[in-house]
Amino acid sequence: MHAPDRPDWPFLAEMPHGRSELQRQIVEGDPFLGLLGLRFCDATADAATLAVAYRADLTQPTGILHGGLHSILIDTAIAQALLTTIRPGFSVVTVRLDTNYFAPVRSGRIVAGARVVRKGKRLAHGEAVVTDEREQGVAQGGGVFAVVGA
Repeated sequence: MHAPDRPDWPFLAEMPHGRSELQRQIVEGDPFLGLLGLRFCDATADAATLAVAYRADLTQPTGILHGGLHSILIDTAIAQALLTTIRPGFSVVTVRLDTNYFAPVRSGRIVAGARVVRKGKRLAHGEAVVTDEREQGVAQGGGVFAVVGA
């Protein structure tokens, strides 16, 4: 359902000018995401890209980047994709997140490219693919988000 002319519809028809820079400031100013080193790369309407660099303190005892970090990256990237067209007064919160892992990461940087799959008045869906520096898929995930606010 697409009803941008209804005041209770939480999404705009287009991404507002300056929204990408606002999202960058929010992500990079978040203390938790900052501890992990997450970086906002880019956003366009219904899509966002975030990245994080390998660090030894973010690994399992075997030296592999912890899978939880992949999930945080996927969750945050999907949320940012949804927020590209959210109306003021609304936000999204995760209600379900699924992550599938394909390959271990032992160095470099991983990047999550997320896109919106469906937007509804109360629930929205998105998906993300995580790649390594060779652009090989290392994980993918999908999420369901509650639309909250106004």
